[in-house]
Amino acid sequence: MGKRKPWKPETRLLALATLTVGLTFVAPLVILIAFNKAPAEGALDWARLAAWSLCLAGLGAVFAQVGFEVRGRFGGVLVDERNRYSLSRLQMVLWTGIVLSTLYVLFVANAVRGTPAFESAEIALDPHLVALMGFSVATFVLSPMALSRKTDVPASVMSVEKANEELGTTQKLSTPVWAAGSVLMKGAPADARLSDLIRGEDVGDAATVDLPRTQMLLMTLVVVIGFTAAIVKRLATGPLLLDSLPNITETLLLLILVSHSGYLAGKLIPTTGSTSGATAEQTSRALVTSQHASSLVAEIKAELARMTASDARRPAFETHLAQAQTIASDAALLPGRLTAAGFKADEISLAEGRLETLRTTFRMLSQGRVQPVDPVNEETVAKVQQKLGSLGHSVVVSGVPDAATEAAISKWLTENGISRGSLHPHRMRYYEELADLI
Repeated sequence: MGKRKPWKPETRLLALATLTVGLTFVAPLVILIAFNKAPAEGALDWARLAAWSLCLAGLGAVFAQVGFEVRGRFGGVLVDERNRYSLSRLQMVLWTGIVLSTLYVLFVANAVRGTPAFESAEIALDPHLVALMGFSVATFVLSPMALSRKTDVPASVMSVEKANEELGTTQKLSTPVWAAGSVLMKGAPADARLSDLIRGEDVGDAATVDLPRTQMLLMTLVVVIGFTAAIVKRLATGPLLLDSLPNITETLLLLILVSHSGYLAGKLIPTTGSTSGATAEQTSRALVTSQHASSLVAEIKAELARMTASDARRPAFETHLAQAQTIASDAALLPGRLTAAGFKADEISLAEGRLETLRTTFRMLSQGRVQPVDPVNEETVAKVQQKLGSLGHSVVVSGVPDAATEAAISKWLTENGISRGSLHPHRMRYYEELADLI
């Protein structure tokens, strides 16, 4: 007998979806139809309880499957765009699973046991429960909006490096962290950790326990566990027909509201300070440039880590990495130079130009839009660019052979009657010759 062919991804996905939907909706329906009689007096209504347990487990499987297909891990539905486990997402998933599974089982159980079916299937929801779920939805929506305010407050490179060092040790991350303003960003969904639920979200407090988040998590778990226990008791020992879910007290609802308010307020207040001195615009530009340079270094390192040793693009990426590290090193000094006596305003513009040029060529190379080329010495390229600039050509002294530099070289060669074929074919030697000729 030959080997069985492995399932195609589409077939596997369809099979898993069928299994989870069956577990969620079909299995509880079959159990409740098969055992639609009232249990003996004093006995547990195990059919209704079993149906609810299967429905809840099925919804959990649905969430796990979606998370795995989209983010590559079973808890992926809880991972946000920053590649961290999100507390607001956890709340949404918990309340959706518990309330939806309970409503479905009560609806089906009442429909198959009551007469007439539709009248007996009417389920009343406690207004406090609706408000609680509304808080979760509002927090889920408002959290990214609150964090967006912090993206305008750049963090220093030192704080990013410190966060990298601390989290890299405690959480064993596969990729370096970076920052969007002062907000901590992880490099991959695989780096999400459960401790993210109680850790700070800023670069400055990413390795410490955030008290508002911890309070909200504990409050959520207490309420969810208590509400679930009340549901289990009602399903197991309640009357044959149930027309409502357990209630949430007003006191508990107010405590939850306070917890949510503190959680959102914490997102609005940056914990990472910025460099003082010079103008606010210069400070922001210097910090952002330094931050983006460090992020580019991390991005190139991650790309190299995914490459094989025989990849033809590897030498070009290693050259890009060396150049990015040089730019990052120079940019890291910018915030401290803002108040120095010899500081020149165009230093920021120069660093920004070098960074943008290198980032553009790196992205083009990553996307296969350009072919790997011989590595070129940055100092040699910068020398050529300086000479071209002194002759009136529109080039940026970045040390990176960008499109503007290539166009200026072609124009200069044409003006001086020099053929490209007369110069060395390898780019490194080609630029060395140009540096002597121009």
